[in-house]
Amino acid sequence: MGEGRGATHYNWRPDVRRLVDYIEYWYATAANTYYNHPTGWWLDDVSVDFWSPWGRGSPIDPYVGDAIWNDVFYDPNPPWIRWVIWRGWMWDWTDTWTWYPDIDPQDAHFDHVHFTFW
Repeated sequence: MGEGRGATHYNWRPDVRRLVDYIEYWYATAANTYYNHPTGWWLDDVSVDFWSPWGRGSPIDPYVGDAIWNDVFYDPNPPWIRWVIWRGWMWDWTDTWTWYPDIDPQDAHFDHVHFTFW
């Protein structure tokens, strides 16, 4: 568990749960959320982090992370992405890209893919 982060759990809204199941099956990854995820937003039922198969805190292979990012980002079906953070970049629903280390240099998401949905 990351410092200052809530307890890990796996309680997603049903549509997000279906997406998580799909990604875990096809990419042999492990997903989680945690209480107050992202910190200060309390969107843990619609936020998910994808890690290596060993779970939270275990860095994902960058090629697997890229494949997951592409699969979810370009999926025309809901759940709709509110924002995604991966490899130092954050995309949000306004179609804006931001270099994430300028926002939070301690958590630039080089080790896991983060999605928050509407």
